[in-house]
Amino acid sequence: MEKTRIGPIVPVAPDWAPGIRQSLTFRTSILTAYDGTEQREALRAKGRVALEMSDLLHGERRQRVMADLATRPDAVFHLALRWRAVAVASSASVVLSLSEIPFWMAPGLPVVLANEDTEEAAVVESVGDPQITLATAPSITPTVVYFAYYVRLPDDPSLDARSSRVWTSSMTFSVVPGTDPQLHREITVPQFEGEDLFLDKPNWRDAPQIGYASNRREFDPGFGVTEVDNPRSFYPRGDQWTMTGFSVEKVEELVAFFARHRGRRGAFRAPTWQQDITAAATAAAGSSTLVANSSAVAQFDGDSTFQVVYAAGQVNRVTGIAASGSEALLTMQDAWDQDITPDTKISWCPRRRFATDKIEIDWKTTQVAEMVFSTQVLPDTGGA
Repeated sequence: MEKTRIGPIVPVAPDWAPGIRQSLTFRTSILTAYDGTEQREALRAKGRVALEMSDLLHGERRQRVMADLATRPDAVFHLALRWRAVAVASSASVVLSLSEIPFWMAPGLPVVLANEDTEEAAVVESVGDPQITLATAPSITPTVVYFAYYVRLPDDPSLDARSSRVWTSSMTFSVVPGTDPQLHREITVPQFEGEDLFLDKPNWRDAPQIGYASNRREFDPGFGVTEVDNPRSFYPRGDQWTMTGFSVEKVEELVAFFARHRGRRGAFRAPTWQQDITAAATAAAGSSTLVANSSAVAQFDGDSTFQVVYAAGQVNRVTGIAASGSEALLTMQDAWDQDITPDTKISWCPRRRFATDKIEIDWKTTQVAEMVFSTQVLPDTGGA
């Protein structure tokens, strides 16, 4: 059922068949030295947000979209996020008692009030517990409050007339810069040697992608032998994972982690989630060594990127690797918390940064969303 809208509310109702794509974009300046080390500076303290959605326009909504595009191209509208909602327990003029105060509620925030048949644009003046006060008294009795963004209509909307009465639309709305308080869910992040650990597993429905980039340079005069050198001591590795949140809370946590690092600016650790090392024999809890079943592991001795492993829920630094026949002996910095058996998945856990300043969150429903985390491996600082 088409709801009556009061105030400047975007006259588009998203089609959930393709879902809604929300993006958050930071901006990072990266100065890369000759040897591959980086200096990174965040140029945006807050990311910029955009939302892309489709709609089937008919009736009054189609006429309103046409009128707004033609006569109000510069106007600012409220765009509600359907996954950020809180129930209204009771209301009295400008004061609304809520079922809870969500983390995103703040003074000055635009919101959309709704009941069964009407939506109304409003602004929060102050926040108490569990009440909020609106800047002006609403004309409806709301049952739910939606978080909203200030947006303008897109410059180049895509509109297709399926008939004389029905249009389909695809529009991208950019949030007006400076109006978004960028309130993210508070998260507790585990640490290792003073840096964040990201231990959420990827969704293996979409196979993780792994890439390596050689930085070797080859001088070829066009005849005779060529000369090759490489100023870097490592081959940059990139990993791409699909992350799925099956609740609004989980999705918000994943986005908060990206925002915490301001895109490419920050550094953190995350396991490869691959069976990088297989124990040749059980390393008992309390021991600080590990025998790997392949001597190829010894090639990582002195490697500038792969120095830390993740196994059985523990992050442990490798302090030495020595080949021993067809096997390799790893000496660990800390004793193992539990037995590490040949069946234990042992993954490298290198330092990383995000490979892009932009993350796209594909909302499948108001509860489920997916996003892609692309990361680039960094040289290990050795705990410094």
